[in-house]
Amino acid sequence: MGVNRLGKILCLIVGLLISFGASATQITYTFEGQIREIYDEKDLGVAQSLGLNVGTTVNYQVLVDFDARASYTHIGGITTSWNSNILNENSFYENYYADLLSGPELTTDYEIEYKLEEKNHAFSYEDIYGSSTRLFVGSGLGMEFLLSDTLIQDIQIGQYVELYDVWIDYDSATGLEYYGYIYADLQVTDIVGDVNNIPIALNARSIPLPSSLYLFGVGLIGLCWRGYQKKEI
Repeated sequence: MGVNRLGKILCLIVGLLISFGASATQITYTFEGQIREIYDEKDLGVAQSLGLNVGTTVNYQVLVDFDARASYTHIGGITTSWNSNILNENSFYENYYADLLSGPELTTDYEIEYKLEEKNHAFSYEDIYGSSTRLFVGSGLGMEFLLSDTLIQDIQIGQYVELYDVWIDYDSATGLEYYGYIYADLQVTDIVGDVNNIPIALNARSIPLPSSLYLFGVGLIGLCWRGYQKKEI
């Protein structure tokens, strides 16, 4: 009876550890605010074609997957990816997968046909000069969401976000490329997901939760096994 009970306890502990270790960490951030500036080198009306003008309220949702690698997909399907963690003497860098779920994206047909580059990159760093988080998403030249003076695990509702969305278009009459951009002031209005489960292995200030759980589980198994051996003796 004692052996069966111990076996059940061990199976329960192992099952809990596996479920914690295998659980994916995905966080969806919602950004909302107003467009502050539009630049259109050739007055092609790229932003206006999507109903975007200075003062227009915009809303974006960006997913960050902390279990997937950041990547850029170039024309022809060639993909460049980054390691999740890069640690140097005076700085560290975190790279994760990011994806634009919703929101107006200023990508021209010219970019899609000739300059496709799907960006899926959440980049967070800290060095002697400070910290910053940048979310590069979208096709073509893509867009950048910038959160200054914060690491990705510290993003909070109400935080200020800058958006830069750049595009390139082509004038067939002149054979020249023209570019433009929008700039918007945004705020974080919603965060969906378990932010307490975001990996912060590069941050030496604390031990990531999964590692703590594994250490606890191994110790508990050892104590149970030792008690069982004493009982048998």
